[in-house]
Amino acid sequence: MSTDFFLKPGASTCTVELPEPRELADGVEQSNRFRHKVAEHALLHTPEPDVLTVHDVVMRSARVFGDAPAMGYRKVIRVIEESKEITRIVNGHETKETKLWKYFELGPYQWISFKELLADIKLVAGGLANLGYTAGDKACLYLPTSPEWQMFAHGCFAQSMAITTAYDTLGPEGLLWALNEPEIPLVFTHVDLFPTLTKVIGQNSTVRHVVYKGEAKPQALADLAAAAGEGRLTILSYDDLKARGKLHPCEMRPPSKDDLCCIMYTSGSTGNPKGVVLTHANIIAAMAGVDGVIPGLLNFGDRYLAMLPLSHVLEFVVESYCLLKGIILGYGSPRTLTDASVRNCLGDIRELKPTVMAGVPAVWDTIKKGILAKVATMSPFVQNLFWAMYKVKAIANSTRLPLGLAWLADTIVFNKIKDQTGGCLKIALSGGAPISEDTQQFLSTILCPIVQGYGMTEGSAMACLYTNYNRGFATKQVGAPVGCLEIKFVDVPEMDYKSRVPGQSPQGEIWVRGPSVTKGYFKRVEETREAFTDDGWLKTGDVGRLNADGTVSIVDRRKNLVKLANGEYVALEKLESIYAGCKFVGKICLFADSYRYYPVAIVQPLPAAIETEARKRGIQFDSWEQLCHNEEIRDAILAELKNVAKAKKLAHAEVVQAVVLADEEWTPESGMLTAAMKLKRRDILAHFKAEIEMVYQ
Repeated sequence: MSTDFFLKPGASTCTVELPEPRELADGVEQSNRFRHKVAEHALLHTPEPDVLTVHDVVMRSARVFGDAPAMGYRKVIRVIEESKEITRIVNGHETKETKLWKYFELGPYQWISFKELLADIKLVAGGLANLGYTAGDKACLYLPTSPEWQMFAHGCFAQSMAITTAYDTLGPEGLLWALNEPEIPLVFTHVDLFPTLTKVIGQNSTVRHVVYKGEAKPQALADLAAAAGEGRLTILSYDDLKARGKLHPCEMRPPSKDDLCCIMYTSGSTGNPKGVVLTHANIIAAMAGVDGVIPGLLNFGDRYLAMLPLSHVLEFVVESYCLLKGIILGYGSPRTLTDASVRNCLGDIRELKPTVMAGVPAVWDTIKKGILAKVATMSPFVQNLFWAMYKVKAIANSTRLPLGLAWLADTIVFNKIKDQTGGCLKIALSGGAPISEDTQQFLSTILCPIVQGYGMTEGSAMACLYTNYNRGFATKQVGAPVGCLEIKFVDVPEMDYKSRVPGQSPQGEIWVRGPSVTKGYFKRVEETREAFTDDGWLKTGDVGRLNADGTVSIVDRRKNLVKLANGEYVALEKLESIYAGCKFVGKICLFADSYRYYPVAIVQPLPAAIETEARKRGIQFDSWEQLCHNEEIRDAILAELKNVAKAKKLAHAEVVQAVVLADEEWTPESGMLTAAMKLKRRDILAHFKAEIEMVYQ
């Protein structure tokens, strides 16, 4: 074997190395290619011989799983409103205002079998044909994750139509872009989103039909029709669409594997969202890539809590995979996830008792901090017992011996905590952004293995997946390449990452290629040319390292590298994932530029954590929002952030030296997060511009 090969012969690894020319261009070097061993001779294209399209998934599942439950949902019994008076600081003065919270009382899960699912899909397909839609037409899905989202999408696929996606948290500008760029004639939405659609429909000239879910008020229907212009729109309910399909049944016209499946819009964190063009073959290859590296892990009868936006490619691929394998989809919502977020019923997670979950780091950080907040209220004896058992189980997990210690820790302490997540979780996936090492280690010890994956919309969500958890647990790794693609590392000279240094791990920008990778962006020729090579490699912009066991670690991000006034570089996203482990942090956004010598942190604090700290210090307060303007609390948070920096051995330039506290929760609705729960950095910095200038001064 060539001395240029990094992986040693006989090494215990699931990754294989294939030769690639050393020099790319202009002195820039690249590593060899790396694949999962299941794809050594050929990348995987399909998980089953008879599954070539997303439409084939439900056809096969109805035949194989029949009357078994495919999907479950909960009906809202009633909405309960609760009010609370809070104190805020506005222009330096205390003001009191009343906030209104809405809580849901929900019924038990109601189930839809695979046969019933296919029957409903056929009704939707017939209804679409009756409205005049045919192969090649597009429909925009603008509504929350639900069974109807999937049924409508598959109804489109059954007629060889394509779908486009719009996050239900999009504002008017983002929604208008998602309708206008692909020239959408048909929208499927929810009545709660009528106000936003009504605002923009007059600026769109292509939408002819609006199908809606929910109970629509006559005035809302009239307002939408009037905003579009007299006689332009046909507005009908989802049930009316199915009724048309029942009255006018038609043959399904299945797509081919190379047909357009969806234009999946990115969440638009840095401007107008880009539409990623994904074929049926792309989505199916992503499913094959995952299936090839986790054989036997997830099976018929497992339960998946479906709550991430289906407009995000990760959720779309995961749910499609669940349908293929006979895994039950139990639909929920972040708003009804826990017992504390509902009234007179169990939250979705305890009601469903899922065996598998997927979430973005913000979800796992919230769960971790909720557990810690509850531990903080326990007696000193119980707290000491908790942490003693935590250490026992952490040691048992890392060494795998003796196994009885882990069982003992679960029996004495952790099973009660596991019950809060249903008590049945066997694995959970974190994706979308790096999860903090502390959060991953903590929850993997207490609940179940939290494994990291890595991917992007352009690669149909899946690029790497950590699968070695049965042989010991590791943080800071996103796993080996999945079976549908290959990766390589390319020099990043300005950041001093080298792909071929003798005796060192390959490092550099990660490039990926395979059947799951898109050919480009919708109507974006220049962006496509910048992101893709002529021979099919996608330049991800992420900087990674190959480990000795063949797994990948994400170490940096090329675009969010900031040069400070003293010439040192800091990687903002990398630091944010580290500081997110601070016990006071709910959300965090760092700022730095070439005119400053150090970064500052804008923090949306965790209310329970700062309230506990205030009581400990004897600080009087009416609300957590009021505490955000307390200098002692701000100093305490800064001190804890510096403790995190010290524990993680950050360089001096990476240590935050000032903090701005946000007294409002960051949500997609507030404009601070994208619908995928990522920071809208530009909007956050604009909102806190004056405060940032003040702390620097």
